[in-house]
Order: sequence, then structure tokens, then C-alpha cells
Amino acid sequence: MKWKNVTDSRVTQIYKVVGEYDVWAHVLLPFPKFKVKIKESSKGGFTGQVNVAFKSRLDGSPDWIVGLGNAPDEALEDAINNFINNVPENESLTEEDFEWADPHDF
Repeated sequence: MKWKNVTDSRVTQIYKVVGEYDVWAHVLLPFPKFKVKIKESSKGGFTGQVNVAFKSRLDGSPDWIVGLGNAPDEALEDAINNFINNVPENESLTEEDFEWADPHDF
């Protein structure tokens, strides 16, 4: 039986981790790198999850970014672009401007 075909009415969806990437962007960020985990859904498609979030200037809450795609590379590129486009470029940022995901999730 393949993982996508698990049949149990109590299970609504399964994600399989198909990749994890270190992305170096120290020119823009106050830290050298972040990670993107790529997951394949049992319902189809791929999601890229970033392990760090920029905190909102309005209320300080983290804005967790994901990327979507029909292939792992598409989800990776979408996640990276979405995250980088969410970070202000012309500000002096510190690590306090970001929140990190739980290390157990990565």
C-alpha cells in the first residue's frame, strides 16, 4: 500500500517530507540562513514551509510564510520569494524582528 492510499476515516490528509533546504540570504537578513521544508500532500501538490517569520509591524505577530507548487522545486521557489518579499529591504533589522519555528518542526 502506498502512503497516499491510507484509508481511515479519521485521517484527513498526510504530508510526506520530500526535502529540506538551507537558504543563505545574509545580505538581506540579520542571520546567515533559514530553512525551507518541502512537503508533498496526499491530496496532491507540494508546500514549502519557512522556519522563520517576520513579525508584523502592526501587532508583532509572526507572518508565517509558505510556498505552493505542483513540483517540489516550484514550492521551494515560491516559499523563498514569498518570504523575501515579506521582509522590508531598507530597514536595519535585528533578530528581534523575527520569530523562529520550533526546532522540533525542522
